[in-house]
Amino acid sequence: EDESEVNQVNGTFSFTGDGDYILEVTAKDKAGNTVVKKGSIVIDGDLPVNSISIATPHLNGYYKADVVANIEIDDDVSKVCTAKLKITKDGVVSYEDITANIDIYSANGQYETTRTYTEEGDYTIEITTKDMANNSAVADSISFRIDKSAPELEILGVAEGDRLKADANVSFKKLERFDEDTIYTISVARK
Repeated sequence: EDESEVNQVNGTFSFTGDGDYILEVTAKDKAGNTVVKKGSIVIDGDLPVNSISIATPHLNGYYKADVVANIEIDDDVSKVCTAKLKITKDGVVSYEDITANIDIYSANGQYETTRTYTEEGDYTIEITTKDMANNSAVADSISFRIDKSAPELEILGVAEGDRLKADANVSFKKLERFDEDTIYTISVARK
């Protein structure tokens, strides 16, 4: 049949509200011929929600052990299609695509994974995600410092057991990677 002889009707349909929809369009002509087309769509206007937390005990934001970062993503309508970490350690930026490594996906859209950081340094970890509907989450980030090493000190001007005729001038040499946060105390006591 010549395409110019076909009566075409175009319809526009609107869907509102997040959720899964099943579409079914039926057409029936005057001769009784019927065709049914089916499909499904997901409407998702909500952004995924990201969070990063650290359960490792710390002292004033400083960690003297490995840090385990808990990463949670929530998207209850579409599945997350990309999840990336931006890791800044001591000013050097690297990226990790964790999309394939998301350990748990439940029916309610909760994703969870962890990352362990072991090396000393200043860290900022940022997570960004995008869902199947192309909604990008607001990035979440956390900053922390891992400092596993005790400060090193060297006493200068006297040696252990020295006997002196006069007053002693004593100083110390400090060797500490994170010196700006180290408190030094000098105590002198007479025996």
